[in-house]
Amino acid sequence: MRVDPLTPDMMPSLVKLAREVEPLFEGPMAEDKGFHEFIRRKIARHEALVVCDEKQSDELIGLIAFSHNNNAISWFAVFEKHRGRGIGTRLLAQALNELDSKKEISVITFREDNEAGNPARKLYQKFGFKDFDTNYFHDGHPRCVMKRPRQI
Repeated sequence: MRVDPLTPDMMPSLVKLAREVEPLFEGPMAEDKGFHEFIRRKIARHEALVVCDEKQSDELIGLIAFSHNNNAISWFAVFEKHRGRGIGTRLLAQALNELDSKKEISVITFREDNEAGNPARKLYQKFGFKDFDTNYFHDGHPRCVMKRPRQI
């Protein structure tokens, strides 16, 4: 399993992933121009990493985007059929290596009462993230801000 930078030619696979996770994220992404622009900016800034299925023509199976400026995880998803194989762990570990561990790292994620989002929350917790603001609203949806303390 190899972690590589996201490239423009991977957009069709990313759109499929976005379409699959739209119900969980509670909003349109696959056909949303704003989401596509967000991804193009991440590619240009080298702020998006992928794992591809080497057995299936390098089809994208998971992606994590992050922000150097905000020292934060920006977007993270793995196709459901590939979950439970360590792909998310590998992506998150690599993204955290790209961020400044001497500063607090944040992520906006699902609240504890969102059962479908609990695997993501548990993964963040495994990497030291803790709930910071459990009453946060993002794009009109209840979310939780989690933060990982700076590492000395």
